[in-house]
Parts: sequence; structure tokens; C-alpha cells
Amino acid sequence: TLGAMAAYAKGAPVRIVGAQATGAADYWYAKNPAIKTLKDTNDKTIAFSTNGSSTQSIVRAFVDEYKLTAKPQATGNPSATLTAVMTDQVDVGWASPPFGLKELEENKIHIVAKATDAALVRGQTIRVIVANTDSLKTKKVAIERFMAAYREAIDYMYSSNPQVIKDYAEFVRVGEPLAKRVRDEFFPKSLIDPDKISGVDSLMAEAVNLKFIPAPLSKEQLADLIQIPPRK
Repeated sequence: TLGAMAAYAKGAPVRIVGAQATGAADYWYAKNPAIKTLKDTNDKTIAFSTNGSSTQSIVRAFVDEYKLTAKPQATGNPSATLTAVMTDQVDVGWASPPFGLKELEENKIHIVAKATDAALVRGQTIRVIVANTDSLKTKKVAIERFMAAYREAIDYMYSSNPQVIKDYAEFVRVGEPLAKRVRDEFFPKSLIDPDKISGVDSLMAEAVNLKFIPAPLSKEQLADLIQIPPRK
């Protein structure tokens, strides 16, 4: 979302046509049994992926909200981060499910926090779906159909159809019990609701603080940037 705001502020021909994630499914974990909660991360290193990433924003929210003295550290992707945790290069790692759940089930690591433990994160749309402005003009119907299909797929994945978990398990290449855990525990339907961009004011404040944009976007600019096709 910050990247989309920055691109728009610089004049790039992009518009937001949907929300991809409000809140986040990411979780933070440790190998050290003494680190049980975020309060135990004081003076410890806590991972995020890269500068400017949503995981960095989440770690910043943890530090600010819980008044932590933890030391944020960029560790790259989930695989590299797990290696860093297991080799004691960083105290608290991050991952996005289903990555790491095998290690959790084997008790090699344990969850310290979820992204949604930060109130700020729970109310922020941290990832969005964007489209080129020319495409919005010349392929408007196609984009509307894409968003309709996107909504239909989400509705299906949270339906009571028993085929849902089988399909998801095959897609993420895990067993059905683990697939159900991933969906139910980490991905509530509200997290991937494409129809609402939440926490715009706090997102803009963060974008300014991190120098993604020089100043908050105006109401007129936001109305121009966010153009979600209506649900039919």
C-alpha cells in the first residue's frame, strides 16, 4: 500500500482496484523457550524481511505499541529467516503460513506473536491490487470481471463445500488438516476482503515518516487513487 501511494504521488499511472490484505497473516516465532511473548523480546533481535516491507511496518508497530527495546533486523525471505533463527543469528524470526508450520508442529520453534497482535496492523490494509490507468480506461470491463472472479474465489474458499480444503491443500502442497489450520487460524475472511481499504490515515502517516511520500495525500487524490469496481 505504501508503495502504491508513493508511486501515485510521483505521478505513476497506477490506481488501487482492490485490497489484498487488511491485517496480515504473518507470524513471529522463536527457538529460545525463554522468549514466549513480545515482552520477552526486549534487547533481542526481531526479524523483518526488507526495508520498506509490510513486515518492517508490523515490527515497527510491535515496538511502538508494546514499548519494546527489541532490535529490528532485516533477514530476507522466510527460508533465510528460519536459517538465521536456527543458527542463532537472530532471536525472533518471521514467516507467512504455511511456511514454518512443519517446524511448529515438530516443536522446533514456537509462535511469539501474530501480526494482528498489533492494533495498528489489524486496522490497516497493508497490501493492495493495482492497475495501470490506461488499462482501466481500455480494459475496464476485463478488470471488473477480474475483481468479480476474485471475489467469487474468496467466497468459495470460505464456503462449507468440503472440496474447499482439498483444493487449498493441493494448492499449498500440505496435508488437509494443516491446510484447514492455515485458513482458519491465520487467514480469516476479513483479512482478504477486497472491497475496503482500511487505515488510510495511519498508512499515510507511516508513508510520510518512512519518506515514501512528502506529505499526506488529499481527499481528492485518495478518491482518484482508490477506484475499486463495485460488487455486483
